[in-house]
Amino acid sequence: GTIFYFPDILKEKACPSWICDGTGHLFFVLGAAFMALPAGWIADRFSPRSVLKIAVFVAMFAYFTLLLGKDLPSYVLLPLATVVGASLG
Repeated sequence: GTIFYFPDILKEKACPSWICDGTGHLFFVLGAAFMALPAGWIADRFSPRSVLKIAVFVAMFAYFTLLLGKDLPSYVLLPLATVVGASLG
């Protein structure tokens, strides 16, 4: 459900309109898309349970940093959106 209210979160954080209107969402989706194959390979190589544990920890850290961070510049916000998408996707 995070993907649906992500633009609203960005608007509440007073991000520039170019980030709220699609760029933030694009980075979120690209993070999930680019991490799908490596995450599957890592899960096959090691253990799916450990990969899920690490992904949940990274997702929680990145998501709460995104939510609670004050006045994050775009060069921090967009990679953070990519990490959130990669770990939740």
